Amino acid sequence: MTDELEFTVTDAHAGVRVDRAAAELAADHLTRSQVKHLIEDGDLLVDDAQVRPSRKLKPGQRITIWIPPPPPSDLVPQDIPLDIVFEDGHLIVIDKPSGLVVHPAAGHPDGTLANALMFHRGVDCGEPGRPGSVHRLDKDTSGLMLVAKTERALSRLSRMIADRHVTREYLALVHGRPPDEGTIETPYGRSRRDRKKYTSRLDGEVRASTRYRVESRLAGGRAALVRCILGTGRTHQIRVHLSESRWPLLGDPVYGRRPRDEELRPVEAACARTMLHAEHLELSHPETGAWLDFTRPPPDDFAAIRDRLEGVG
Repeated sequence: MTDELEFTVTDAHAGVRVDRAAAELAADHLTRSQVKHLIEDGDLLVDDAQVRPSRKLKPGQRITIWIPPPPPSDLVPQDIPLDIVFEDGHLIVIDKPSGLVVHPAAGHPDGTLANALMFHRGVDCGEPGRPGSVHRLDKDTSGLMLVAKTERALSRLSRMIADRHVTREYLALVHGRPPDEGTIETPYGRSRRDRKKYTSRLDGEVRASTRYRVESRLAGGRAALVRCILGTGRTHQIRVHLSESRWPLLGDPVYGRRPRDEELRPVEAACARTMLHAEHLELSHPETGAWLDFTRPPPDDFAAIRDRLEGVG
C-alpha cells in the first residue's frame, strides 16, 4: 500500500525550498534523492498542487507526500538478453523491447531491465533498484533508452536531460485527426481522481511540453503516424498529451479510447500493446563531447499495425 505523509509548514521552514524542507520533514521516511523523484513524479503536493523543487514555502501551507511501495532491496542479476546499440565506459544505449519493465516495482519484483543490466554490465550507479537510471520508458513502449555506467555520467546526463540538451523523438500511432504539426504545453501532474494516472487538466507550476508532427495520414485520414519530440520528459507525457488532445494512441489501455470508426475497431483490438516507439536519440557525449546520434525503426508489431491502417480505406 502507498503511505501518505502530511506536514504543515511552520515558521522554521518559511522561505525554504520545498525539496529541502520536505527532505528534512520526512527524514525518517525518505532520502533527499527519493524526495526529488517524488516531486518529479507528482507524488508531492503543496496545498494540493504540484510544484517545482525550488518553490519557496509559506507558513501554514500543507505538504502532502505519497510514498509508493519500495522496490525489492536486493537486485538480483538475471540473464535477460539486451540489444546494445552503443556502449563505452560511461554509458549504454539500449533498444528496449516492449513488455520489458525498466525497474523493479510492486507486481514486478524481477525480470526487469535493471536485473539484466546487473547481469550483463554490472551497472551499479544510481539509486538501489534503479541502476544507471537517466530516464525511463513505459513497459509497453519500445525503443532507445539511455543508461549511465558511472555516477559522474549519471549526474551529467540527468542534468543534460533537465536542460533539454538531449533529443528524444518517438513515433506514435493514433486515431483521430491531429493538425500537421504543433506544440502541446500544459500543466502536468498526478490525477487527483486516480493516483495511477497523470493529467494536464489541473493547476500547478510543473509544465509538460511535447512538439509533434504528422509523418503520414492513415486510414483515409482517420488515423496518423505522429512524431513526438519531448521538451520535457514527464511520466506518460506523450500518452496523456495526445489522448487529452483527442488523438489517443492505439492500444493504450489506460489513456486510450475505443475508436468511433467501425473500420478502426478491429485494428485497435489487434494491438497487443500501446503503439509508441522511442525511435531517435541524439546527444553530446557527457565526457568526450562527441556527438551521438541513434535511430532504431519500430519493431514488427508496430509496423504491422501501421500497415493495417494503411490498408483501411
